[in-house]
Amino acid sequence: MIERVLVICDGNVCRSPMAGALLLKALPDLVVRCAGLIALTGRPAARLAIDVMSRRGVDLEGHVAQMVHLGHVRESQLILAMTAAQCRELERRYPFARGRVFQLDQTTRQDIADPFGQSAAVFEAVARHIERALEHWVARIGAKETRGAVN
Repeated sequence: MIERVLVICDGNVCRSPMAGALLLKALPDLVVRCAGLIALTGRPAARLAIDVMSRRGVDLEGHVAQMVHLGHVRESQLILAMTAAQCRELERRYPFARGRVFQLDQTTRQDIADPFGQSAAVFEAVARHIERALEHWVARIGAKETRGAVN
């Protein structure tokens, strides 16, 4: 049963906080952390990310960007990255994590575009892409949780 998920992007101010918050909203019993490979450490979520998530009933106001570290990776049973390149970089840095690192958009294998510095429309499009991509993971994790509860 998956209980701890790490969501990764680059700066940890747009995509991973949005995806992590949406995953937690869908599966509130999970422990969801998010971090960045080149995080803008200490910075809040991007204003447009906060706005886009607010319209979805999710609060990112308290988010503080952080770098991914060994402890995050060791503690996580599932690691979701926004791009194929991020998956490769995570596995390069943490070879022991192979088999737990996946691209968020597992269905189409498309990278989730980085909206940093872009318009509100781009943030909205990225949020919709994240929502579609998360459907796969919510169904997969939720099904495992249900099977585990029944057994």
